[in-house]
This record gives sequence, structure tokens and C-alpha cells, in this order.
Amino acid sequence: MSQASPEIAKSLRIKGMSVNFHDRGQGDPILLIHGSGPGVTAWANWRTIIPELETSHRVVAPDMAGFGYTATDPDLPMVPDVWVRQIVELMDALGIGRAVLIGNSFGGAVALATAARHPERVSGLVLMGAVGTSFPIGEGLEKVWGYRPSLEAMRDLLHTFAYDGSIITDDLVEMRYRASIRADVQDRFAKLFPPPRQRGVDMLALDDAALAHIDVPVAVVHGRDDRVIPFAVAELLREKLPDATLHPIEACGHWVQIERRDEFLSVVHELLGRVASKEAARRSPAAAIEGRWGILAWRQDYDDGRVVLPMGERPTGFIQYGGGRMVAMITAGDRQKFTTGGQWDASTEEKARAYETGLFYSGPYRVEGDTVFHEVEIASFPNWAGVVQKRRIRFDGERLALTARLDDGTGEARTAVLEWRRLA
Repeated sequence: MSQASPEIAKSLRIKGMSVNFHDRGQGDPILLIHGSGPGVTAWANWRTIIPELETSHRVVAPDMAGFGYTATDPDLPMVPDVWVRQIVELMDALGIGRAVLIGNSFGGAVALATAARHPERVSGLVLMGAVGTSFPIGEGLEKVWGYRPSLEAMRDLLHTFAYDGSIITDDLVEMRYRASIRADVQDRFAKLFPPPRQRGVDMLALDDAALAHIDVPVAVVHGRDDRVIPFAVAELLREKLPDATLHPIEACGHWVQIERRDEFLSVVHELLGRVASKEAARRSPAAAIEGRWGILAWRQDYDDGRVVLPMGERPTGFIQYGGGRMVAMITAGDRQKFTTGGQWDASTEEKARAYETGLFYSGPYRVEGDTVFHEVEIASFPNWAGVVQKRRIRFDGERLALTARLDDGTGEARTAVLEWRRLA
């Protein structure tokens, strides 16, 4: 680390930018993504947290494009696509496959966008005072993004961040003010979220469908008295994220990591424990396969180039593993109801169509290495009863693919692929 400034650490060139980043400690990786205050850097944002986390984890904290000591090409737009790409390409360059992302405010939105667009790279999230869903911008965030350099403006802004005004010392005001006028910092900052600044909130917001597909463990941490990002935003995120817990921090503003450092770290360590358990299960197919999975696709890829969808483009159904037994039920998404009678006296044609558009089977199963064996006892296809099905297992985050080779050595040789999403 530079002796001149603790904020300057390592440098790495990726497309469109030269990234200043801290890389400390060993172990499972954590990426820290800072907020969007004037003059902010990764070190300024996370300096109280890094020394604790680096004792047990590898901690990477970059200055994001447009901020701090990361230099960008003049024509590089400051938009979520660029920030997400920065995180993923930095992980690639550092040999990091998956990581827990901890995001503060703006950084929380970047963390969410990364998890939504690259679910295979994110194992868990801590969102602290985070943006990420749309809300009406308030006076506090307007003040942050509309900052114009002066000592008094910086003092007023820091009091907006903090609940406890006693931590806002003259030295802190002077340090943050000097950081905000260094080189071209203010010019870059003014271009990030120009008026009308509601557009900045909406640019950083994910839609509800994207949030609903982020199914890694998430800890939403928020000061009850946050005057920058309203506490109600945290409640919205908790509702919209499938595996999120909400951690309100009493008598605390936007600076949870500073005002309530120990409470914040307690939440982080709890989240890391949840992630470790889930990742261990993910790496062990026998444990990871347990649970209920919703069907995404069923296709048969023939060696001659044909692709057949046995249940159409939008199948419905599930497969469930547990207690040594499995059950699967799959139907075509456009399955038609009988119109000529009930389940016994419908026409032969309608009964045949029902048979062709529905499948169930059940029985014991076992997992050996990366392969699951279905010992089919009962099935809607009579010839499956008494058969042992061999399926290769592949996990991609919270998705499961089961594949099998069929009719090798014949003109009907093909690979059957069933893709599933974890439901429980």
C-alpha cells in the first residue's frame, strides 16, 4: 500500500479503466462496493471493516468507475452495465469464481445488479443502506448527489449521513472536503447523477422480476434513522428478495459501518455462516440435490441436430428429493382440459392427448459422485416402472440440470436435458 495515501493500493487495467483496489487477507472472497458520496473511495468507506474481515477472508475493495483513484476512459458511460462489468472482470483477473458482495448505498444497487446478471458469480449479499428498488428521491439523497464543494456544504452533508453528530469532527470535515476537490473528482462526481436526480434512483433500481430471481442469502442492513435512503426501501427489498433477512439498526443513520460497526459485523458474520452452509451443500451433490425444484426446460438434443421439446416450450411441474425418495410431475404448459366428458368418459383422443402432455414417476434414489440414480417404482409411462434411470447432475447457482445419454450408436442418439430452479 502506498505510504503517501492509504486510499491508493493496487492497480489493474481492464477494459475502459484502470482500477484502484485493495486486496487483503486469505480465505473465501468478499467484495466490498462503496457508496456514492462526494470524494468517496473504497478505503474511506470500508477502512473500519477491512481489518476485521481480512483476518478470516480475502477482502477485495475497488474504487468504482467514476469514483476515487480509478481512472476511466473519457467516453466510458457511468451506468450499471459498466459497474457490473467492472466487478465481474476484476473477479476474473483475480481468479475469483464466486464471492459474497457487500454493498453500501449505491454499492448495494451494483451488488444486486451483479447478482441478477451473473448469478453464478455471487454466493451471498449484504446490502447496507442500499438502493436497488425504485422509490421517490428525498432531500437527503438530493443533497448527496447535488453536492457543491465547500467546507460548510461538506459539514452539512456529513451530518445528514450520521445520526450521532458528535462523530462529525472538524478534522473529518476537512479530510472529506479535501478529498472532494482533489484533481477532477468534483467534475466526475457532478456528471454521475445529474438532475433530475430521480433518474439516478430509477437507473439503479432493478424490477421486481429481477429481484425475485436473486435467490442467494441476503442480509438487508439499514439504520432506522437513515436520512439518505429511507428505511422503507429496506423493507421493500426484504419483501422482494426470496432469501432476505432484514436487520434494522436503531439510533443509526446512513453510516451503519461507522456508527454501529460491531452490530454491522455481527450481521456480516451471520450472513457468511449462512452462505458457507449453502455453498457446502452446493459442492456436495448428495446434499445439494435435496429439496423441491421447479421445471424450467425439458429438451432432447439429437446428435443429428434435431431438438425436441417433449412438453413444449413452457413445461410446468417439479421434482422433489428427500429422505431417499424422489417424485417428479411434469406437464405441458398449454395442456388442454377435457371437453367431451370427465376423467373416465372423455373421448379416446382427449385421453391420448392428456397422456402425451403429462408425466409422473416416483421411487427411491441414490447419488454417487455427480450422478443420481432414480429407481422408478411407479410412473405414468408403464415401461419406466422397474427401470433405473441414470442422470448426470450439474449445478449452476440455484439451478439444477439433469442430463442423460439415450440410444447411443443409433440414428436416435441424443442427450436429454431437464433444467430446474430451486423452489425450497
